[in-house]
Amino acid sequence: MGKTGAPVKSKLTLFITILVIATLIIVSYCYKSGKDEYEVASQALKLNDLDSAVTHFSRSINWYVPYASYVVYSADNLINIAALYEEAGGYEKAKYTYNILRGALLSVRSAYQPMGEYITICTERITALSTGNITGSDTSGRSKEKGKLSALLNDIHEADTFWSYLSSFSFIAWVLVTIALIMKLFKNNVVNLNKGVIILAVSLAVSYVLWLVSLIKA
Repeated sequence: MGKTGAPVKSKLTLFITILVIATLIIVSYCYKSGKDEYEVASQALKLNDLDSAVTHFSRSINWYVPYASYVVYSADNLINIAALYEEAGGYEKAKYTYNILRGALLSVRSAYQPMGEYITICTERITALSTGNITGSDTSGRSKEKGKLSALLNDIHEADTFWSYLSSFSFIAWVLVTIALIMKLFKNNVVNLNKGVIILAVSLAVSYVLWLVSLIKA
């Protein structure tokens, strides 16, 4: 019985380890891809290339990672760009931008819908623009458009170098501690709860929390 149980536990340990590593690799890849798209979009926005900015902000959202700051910043910038188009009288482009944002957020839903309030705003504005019930827009001239654009450009969220590096280091620490904990916990195919396991468990929790915080701050 004991000989049969040992291989089973060994395979279970290997399966859990592979599953954890694969999950962390996928999350890491999504985060890096989303952050890269956000930085490309920010540069396009600085150059007043709004069409390119809209494209890359939406792609950034498509690489959704929970609590990642670039997702919220991308959504905020898309809302601002759409509002800018409305104020300039570009209602079709405004409606297109709202649709892009709404579609990007709907594409990342799973068991729950993240950032539902943004979808509500987009739906309301798309309906208003489609029915001609437009309020809060100003088409009187270019001065307000330039002022709005200047404010938007000044409000671009730059990547924070410290938190970006910290997110990378804490993520690596989380991966290493997770693997070490699994190996320690099932050492010799027997569950061992000792001081070493407790220290690793605490380290796992700390590195995970630190990684989440750095994602939000980066």
